[in-house]
Amino acid sequence: MVHSGGSAFFLDGQVDVNSHWMGVEERNFIQQFLEFYNSEVLVEKEFDYEEFFDFYHGLQKREIKSESFEVFANTFRETNNSNTDNINLLSRFHNSFNQLLGGLLTKWPKPVHLAKPYTKYAEFLSLIELLKEEYDIIHIHTLNHDLLLEELSHSDAMVGDFCDGYDLIGTPFFGKYKEIYPVRLRYFANRFDEKIRLYKLHGSIDSYIYNFQNTEYISIKTLPGIDTTTLSKEFLNEKGETEVDRCWWNYYPDFLSGTTEKIERYRDIHYYQKIFNHFENNLKNSKRLITIGYGLGDSKINEFIEDNLLSDPSRKALIIDPKRNESSIYGYESVEYYGNDLGVSDIDLSRIAEFIK
Repeated sequence: MVHSGGSAFFLDGQVDVNSHWMGVEERNFIQQFLEFYNSEVLVEKEFDYEEFFDFYHGLQKREIKSESFEVFANTFRETNNSNTDNINLLSRFHNSFNQLLGGLLTKWPKPVHLAKPYTKYAEFLSLIELLKEEYDIIHIHTLNHDLLLEELSHSDAMVGDFCDGYDLIGTPFFGKYKEIYPVRLRYFANRFDEKIRLYKLHGSIDSYIYNFQNTEYISIKTLPGIDTTTLSKEFLNEKGETEVDRCWWNYYPDFLSGTTEKIERYRDIHYYQKIFNHFENNLKNSKRLITIGYGLGDSKINEFIEDNLLSDPSRKALIIDPKRNESSIYGYESVEYYGNDLGVSDIDLSRIAEFIK
């Protein structure tokens, strides 16, 4: 469903009683544009949402020229009696597509504590315990958008030692739970002071950017049941009186997509520049790097690793991945590969214990 207010979500079997008049053009364009992309652009290739993201963003920014898209867009306008130009069609598509994508990716963790003996993710949690014994600080940098690590933070291995740079104390931000009850929300304070420190380099499905009167952009964390179009901030006006500002445009979470488009946002000052500064400094100050499930497919991430860690032959990296992909990183003598056809559950901790010595 696409609402006239801009919100979009999958109905999941429900009946949209307003389908005959609300968001008809937007819904039709989403469906027909995806069909066009799969049949005319991909042909027989597999759909990759990050490559698709680059494609339609390139069209939107006029960096990609496609005669077949022009034919499709003109045909769409004729059959749907539309006067909307390409830029606005793609802009509305981007708004809706990101909401739909965020909806598919969002899976809120269950509010339970993972106690020993671990019934899931036992190998990873055991690895965290091993690293805690060896190091004073563990930096975890992830490219994932999901909330798995946040779920694992409520475990015997991580509880009480975990932070992600967001603070609740003194927060002026809140949102409405079930559209009624105001709930305070954490904001990105860029404070990492616990033993286990999580840095989400590509953003997160529970993070939204709060635009405060076009003067300040702050990343905030939402919660299950919070209507993100109700995100608000308390502030003092020029008279010293408390007022409430409301940010109306938070339809989809702030996470990076696209194989090249996301790289352009690595220096966005509101969040990503700060988080990548940590990534760079942590690499410079670390003696060991362990990657799990990263196929070395991000050229910019690889550049950070090579320039800030591997340039010093005394510092080492262990690449744990089921498949060894082609990468210049494997050209360094200080890089070890481990994991042919293995998953996280197959990791031999003794191998890692030997590596971190």
